[in-house]
Amino acid sequence: MGQILPSAVLPRTGKVPFILLFRHFCLALLVMRHPKVSVVIPLFNKSDTVRRTIASVCAQVFEAWELIIVDDGSTDGGAELVNEFEDERIRVFRQENAGVSIARNRGIEEANAEWIAFLDADDEWLPKFLEILMPIAEAEKDVVMLSANQHVGLGGPMLLSASLPSGLQSYFRMNNGFIGPVHSSNCLISKQTLTKVGGFVVGQKLFEDWTCWMKAACDGDFYFLNQPLSIYHADSECSASRQSREPKDFYRYAFDLVQAAEAILSKGSLSASKSSELRSYLNRFILRSACPGILPNGGLKECRQLLRAVRWEVFRLGDIVPLLLVIRRYCRVLLFPHLDDRKRKEY
Repeated sequence: MGQILPSAVLPRTGKVPFILLFRHFCLALLVMRHPKVSVVIPLFNKSDTVRRTIASVCAQVFEAWELIIVDDGSTDGGAELVNEFEDERIRVFRQENAGVSIARNRGIEEANAEWIAFLDADDEWLPKFLEILMPIAEAEKDVVMLSANQHVGLGGPMLLSASLPSGLQSYFRMNNGFIGPVHSSNCLISKQTLTKVGGFVVGQKLFEDWTCWMKAACDGDFYFLNQPLSIYHADSECSASRQSREPKDFYRYAFDLVQAAEAILSKGSLSASKSSELRSYLNRFILRSACPGILPNGGLKECRQLLRAVRWEVFRLGDIVPLLLVIRRYCRVLLFPHLDDRKRKEY
């Protein structure tokens, strides 16, 4: 896929012909009444990237969208930059800083369309993101969530393997517990489904998006398109802060996802196949994300508690290596509690 052209990165300036203004006004009036997709951008202190993000929405070939920006108490002037875009399809809502979950939930509440697309304020879409995904969403009647592959960085590699098939897929089979097919900037989700599952869990400051995708995947079919239609700009600061969390904090948020999965399973409303897939996914999440995220900073007790949630009845051969790695790291922390994780690896 081509990259977003520089002309689409910044808002238009200068004089605009009257005919274009009139066309823009008519289009905006129509879309404001009947948008087919609501784009939700939670904004908090992203003044250096939010122009690029909004411009990528305005550059969409598919024009029947509305853009909802929820300013979550920004202090860097990022919210004021939105005013540079003279587009009636853009609406801004301001609130005191309350966290990304409440900001996204506010966007869901304000959305007028049947489909909602999320976009982080530091990522961007390629021009045909909506043009390609929206017809699929409207044609596949049982699909409640769609996603497309992503580039990691401008012109970078794809996030997921190019060999993965496109079409109706199992969200849980595609998710290895560490990297999944759905990200907060590459998906479309039915508003009805988001409302039904309660949106994003308030107070869950980590894995809140994973929990939402998991719940949505249990509500209907999932469609994956193995074509990169967005650009994910990895935030090294976010990754570093995730690794430096206290074990108890990391455990609490990881266990929130585990409890959400167990609550779904306890209802008995899933088909036998989807129930088994969810259990297997839960194992992979515990062994590949939750326990490895806790152990570098200690967390022996929390790791043991998470391992108790492993569903051994669906344990697979592919889970053996992650389990052995968790055990090895656990033993290092147990034997060398006063060393940091880098020095433990020398033993």
